[in-house]
Amino acid sequence: MTLGETGHSIKRWLHSLRESYIVKQTLWLHGSQLVMTGFGVLAYLLMTRQMTKEEFGDRELIMKLAVFGSVFFEFGILTAGARLLAIQPDKARERHLFSLLLSIALGLLLLFALFLFATSFFVDALFQTSQPIGTTLALFSLPLAFIVFKIYFQLLYQGTNEMLKLSFYNAAVQTIFLALLVGLWWQERVTTFFVIAAYSLSSCVVALFLITKGKPSLAEVELFKDDLWKEIKQYGAKFYIGRTLAVLTQNLDSMLLGALFTSVNVGVYAVMIFFISPMQMFSDTYLTVRFKKLSSLEVIPVSLLKANAIVLCAIAVLYLSVGQWLFEWVFPKYREHTALLYPLLFATLFNGLSKPYNYFFAAKGMGDALLRVALVFTASNLAMNFLLIPNYAETGAAVAMLISSSVLWAVQFFLYRRKQKEATSA
Repeated sequence: MTLGETGHSIKRWLHSLRESYIVKQTLWLHGSQLVMTGFGVLAYLLMTRQMTKEEFGDRELIMKLAVFGSVFFEFGILTAGARLLAIQPDKARERHLFSLLLSIALGLLLLFALFLFATSFFVDALFQTSQPIGTTLALFSLPLAFIVFKIYFQLLYQGTNEMLKLSFYNAAVQTIFLALLVGLWWQERVTTFFVIAAYSLSSCVVALFLITKGKPSLAEVELFKDDLWKEIKQYGAKFYIGRTLAVLTQNLDSMLLGALFTSVNVGVYAVMIFFISPMQMFSDTYLTVRFKKLSSLEVIPVSLLKANAIVLCAIAVLYLSVGQWLFEWVFPKYREHTALLYPLLFATLFNGLSKPYNYFFAAKGMGDALLRVALVFTASNLAMNFLLIPNYAETGAAVAMLISSSVLWAVQFFLYRRKQKEATSA
């Protein structure tokens, strides 16, 4: 092959790549997450510059409580619904099912808001904060509850493969929040109360806009109730139990830090987690786009596993090269905690490597496999958190995450291999 022919082949390959639907979807979603990350960095800069460590820690504790509680209020219904959407060949039926699931999501939202309101009466007695946060949580319990739509939209748009709408949600929430935060910073009102108010408002406004566009309706409940109930029993309920156990223990580190130490420790740990979070972004983006396709495959494509691993390792090398310097420059107030970067970096690497197996099990409706993985992860996480955090605070939390994430990857890898051998022998 001549040099000219080689160049022409490369151009054709690049053109086909550019025109690929999967690539376009991935770029849309990844682009929105990059916007989220960039604006998130600016938001953290504004908050950490004007808030004390104590105030910032109190804000993070409220957000952690909201995220922690949100995982309970799905009950496997939307998880099962997302899989039904993914395997639904008829577009008209898909839209009717989407409208039904959106109506159910609104009911779950109200339950979550009541939970946050009830929690506000006990939160100050349970956690060591620098100021009472119960009143703030009570006042914003309804708008803050809209944070749960981050989970709901992820599931629903993953099922319909509407990455543009999911991209819009991700970018719009962070954009509005940053705009409100800049106004607060200009007025020197970046306090726990006003920051929670700003985030609650941004989440609420964007979610309501997309809900209105989705046209929630219970009109077709009779059409889908049997299929939905069957999917909940066979898959959704098991996935819900597994995910709830996993997220409970995954967020246990912040809860223990707030209960055993102070909200300052929660804030320090949150800053480090935020700084590392872009590393896992590619895996979630790529596999969210591939979810609908994975539901029709019997194996995970080797190309998918390789692409995921190569990008994750490349990002890890970048963090190892300039991560510490960049962190100290962006967050000078937290420079003495940069050692946490390394265990969290490798924990995130293992977590990202496990994502293809997790998404494959979910797309195929393998509730039993997901439940087994969650039980092992829960046992590992509980043991490590209670062993390390009481003695080593946020350092113990980071090491516990590293150990648990490596266990998570190993369990999913070997379970996937075993299921493939069983399928081959059958």
